[in-house]
Amino acid sequence: MKFLNMALVVFTLTASSFANAGLITTDIWHFTGDEYSGFKQSTIDPDIYYALTTTDIFSSTDTYEALVGFHWASRDEYLSYDNTQTGSNSGGLNNFYMLNGGTGGYPTTNPNNTLTQHRFMFSDSATVGGYLHASNYEGYVRTNIFPNGATGMLGLVMIRSPDADGDGFTSDVDCNDSIYEIFPGAIEVINGLDNDCNGLIDDVYLQPVDNGQTNGQNYTVPEPSSIAIFGLGLIALASRRFKKQS
Repeated sequence: MKFLNMALVVFTLTASSFANAGLITTDIWHFTGDEYSGFKQSTIDPDIYYALTTTDIFSSTDTYEALVGFHWASRDEYLSYDNTQTGSNSGGLNNFYMLNGGTGGYPTTNPNNTLTQHRFMFSDSATVGGYLHASNYEGYVRTNIFPNGATGMLGLVMIRSPDADGDGFTSDVDCNDSIYEIFPGAIEVINGLDNDCNGLIDDVYLQPVDNGQTNGQNYTVPEPSSIAIFGLGLIALASRRFKKQS
């Protein structure tokens, strides 16, 4: 029995680590306590937004979950918009995003007003470098590279994701934004494509209707996930070990 319980614990921990490794969800990182609810629209382009973070520490080894309908912009993607350019302290001070209660003229999302937060980070700030200074003119990108653990982060630069096929799902969640019938939750059919965006192709079992409960329609049953199969294997192994010991 001890071996069986251990197998169940291992399975639970394994599944949990697969699901959560390196992901910082929006309910953890997104600060919404200012007059813009932590999500200010840019004056450069209506698809650009600045999302505030709850901490000033930049983590380049984790993934920040994007807000729905948006993605975390890279430096070059931001620079592809008009009225943006690189520079060092270019344009002087204009305070394109300031909060009340900031320290030393800088904004802060810290309730004790002890942090100097001023950097809006890009998805590749740790590799190619670049950030927006909250007290400069909007659109000027400083070129510094920020390693993991760097302080001073105020937020993330977000850009609205497109919906090229018009199915109501933007490209950050739509696994194929060129085909209208493919989106998360779509009906899976056997056509060599992943219609429901679950990472599996043609993962359906068609069962003929013989009980009158599905109104003459076939229905689909998703294949079990690899984690579930792994867990069942552990449980089966534990059960055999337990029977032998008995």
